[in-house]
Amino acid sequence: MTRNYHTPLFLNEIRDLLREYSVKVLVDGTFAEGGHGLTYAKEGYTVLGIEYDKELYAISKKKVHDAGVNCTLVHGNFANLDTIVRNAGIGRIDAVLFDFGISMYHLRASTRGFSMESDQVLDLRADSAAQYTGRDVITRYTKEQLYDCISENIESIDTGRLVDTIIRYRGKQDIARASNIWAIAREYSTSKHVQEAVVRGLLQLLRVEVNNEEENMKSGLQKASDLMDGSGLIITITFHSREDRLVKLFFRTSKWTPVFKKPLKHTSYAFAKSARLRAYVSH
Repeated sequence: MTRNYHTPLFLNEIRDLLREYSVKVLVDGTFAEGGHGLTYAKEGYTVLGIEYDKELYAISKKKVHDAGVNCTLVHGNFANLDTIVRNAGIGRIDAVLFDFGISMYHLRASTRGFSMESDQVLDLRADSAAQYTGRDVITRYTKEQLYDCISENIESIDTGRLVDTIIRYRGKQDIARASNIWAIAREYSTSKHVQEAVVRGLLQLLRVEVNNEEENMKSGLQKASDLMDGSGLIITITFHSREDRLVKLFFRTSKWTPVFKKPLKHTSYAFAKSARLRAYVSH
């Protein structure tokens, strides 16, 4: 039996939304291990799942086949949502779900450098066809590029001093593994708390840069909005403030109406304390 690493959040809350808005056809733009999409397919919904990571796609393709449910899984990027939906031939869609950010599979099972808990190569590509790796970003970006990335992705940090630490470190040693990121953090601060924040932040920004995550988010949200113009439901789960801010800004200038006055927070799991659920409708 294939092990499940990912714990799907807000399952009941999303289920309630699907019922309230009479959803029949759901697109799960971030299928991963099927925690959301496969669960709802087993409950009778027609689901189109999209998974960008080839490893996860292969694992979940077998799960979908074995489940024998009305679920189509496609290897692709939700940034191309319109093309994927059109090629799938499922007709009118009622809702799109985005669980943005990293999957627990990447943190616990992948060997591509997503986790700060083990000394892995700084690959950080969700798709092996991506143009460059995390190592490329941190060793080739100019001082100005690093400053922009860090200031946008890591809060409560002396950005200039951290950039100088990175530049100084890479002048004497290659930055190829997670252990090098930890070494940079130790040079930056003697505080373990600060060191952890630096490592977590650097790995996150490298992942965001390598996988073009923010531009993909904007594209996915826009195409979901266009596909369901006039009637539909868009559901988002975010884990860090920059993701959540991007979602808020997108819908602030759209015709979509928020379902909740404030995003729902998750309280059941310690790892999910920063998770936020938002939903928007168009009538």
